[in-house]
Amino acid sequence: MSTTETVTRAAPRTYGSFTSDEAHFQAVDATMTITPRVTAGGPCVASVPLSPWRYRACAVSVTGDRFTRHTARIIAVNLLAGRGRATVDHGRLVFRPGANGPYTARVSVRLRRDDYVSTATLTIHVLANAHFAPGKDFPG
Repeated sequence: MSTTETVTRAAPRTYGSFTSDEAHFQAVDATMTITPRVTAGGPCVASVPLSPWRYRACAVSVTGDRFTRHTARIIAVNLLAGRGRATVDHGRLVFRPGANGPYTARVSVRLRRDDYVSTATLTIHVLANAHFAPGKDFPG
């Protein structure tokens, strides 16, 4: 008696000149935890800087290797939930918290490896920095 196994997978989709094909490249979701730090134009610090009226939250940078063991560039991001701002800078995701924690932000991330793209989600747990009121917006 012989057994036949059927395997199904999603058909590749194209995005301009790139193809989404899980058989060639599939990114995985990731999680990270941060405690906001702030700056008034100098180094990032945990407490209120010398100029307490003109400070803003420091950004954190995430590379494509957080989502895959292959070399990949982040080409697009979209903040799905939470407070803050997510952008792409030179193939990296840059997330700037919009407020002190605790809260969770979710960012959709599109990555490119060679001629293939894949999408993953980054969940960012933003903890409360004890030097600021919980949930308080950062000025800048």
